[in-house]
Amino acid sequence: MLAIWHNSPMPAQHPNWFDLLTVAAIFIGPVAALFTQRMLDELREKKRRRLDIYRTLMSLRATPLDPAHVRALNSIDAIFDGNGKDEDVRERWGRLLAHVSSGDASSDAWNTTLVDLRVDLYQAIAKAVGYDHSVEYLKTRIYFPSLYEHAERDIINIRQNLATALSPAGLKVLISEPRVSLESPVGQDRAEAAGREH
Repeated sequence: MLAIWHNSPMPAQHPNWFDLLTVAAIFIGPVAALFTQRMLDELREKKRRRLDIYRTLMSLRATPLDPAHVRALNSIDAIFDGNGKDEDVRERWGRLLAHVSSGDASSDAWNTTLVDLRVDLYQAIAKAVGYDHSVEYLKTRIYFPSLYEHAERDIINIRQNLATALSPAGLKVLISEPRVSLESPVGQDRAEAAGREH
């Protein structure tokens, strides 16, 4: 029987559309799955970066001079790319940046506007990542112990005073012989030493 099977010619079959689809699925399926997985990973990473900025800004909104807060602000242009929901974020960031670059930072009106612009930016970022916070919430729902505030002021005062002291018009150091009273033991010893030399 084996010899019969071996000697009989097999009829040639032409592949039908189902066979072609099967071969295509074998090759295209894994490639499409990898591509889809990569796209999903990129979307997750983008969402994670946006949430990181949001969390950093929200957690440090009471201390806007903190380096992590400043780093998060400077990352806005790179993370929020300007399409869809991001346009509002970038516009508000631009307003804040323009305000910081102009005006008198020591005036109360300038600082009030700065706080309002920061709150507007926080609100836009919150909306872009799926949160909805009111202006009142962003301004008042902050825990910042007064001890931290005093410590920050002290550090600023120390830096300013040290800068003044180290400037050319600041602290002057004069080296001179110490004045010693003749009534003190050191003064008496010096007087005796001077008398022996003469």
